[in-house]
Amino acid sequence: MQHSASVWESVARAWRTCPNAKAVPGVRIAYTDEQEIQHALDNGALVLVVPTVDTVEEAKEVVHWAYFPPFGGRSQGGGLAFDPNMWVPFRRLPRNHQR
Repeated sequence: MQHSASVWESVARAWRTCPNAKAVPGVRIAYTDEQEIQHALDNGALVLVVPTVDTVEEAKEVVHWAYFPPFGGRSQGGGLAFDPNMWVPFRRLPRNHQR
């Protein structure tokens, strides 16, 4: 999303249409603000990359908006991340998976 003209709806649709992909949904966002972080996570991102973080304070802000209380300030706004069907591929381990 940092250099993309995509909107969150398109990104979420792409993640939803590839349920058997052998990858974890992740996104690179441009800002450390609440809206960008919560949009990414609410739409199903499990990996969040914020390359514009330059200070400890900015890193703390990312963590604050990425975690639910009591560890952070993220709100539960719904979205794809809260749809149990989104996570079906991640519940099944491959047959050759070593524990």
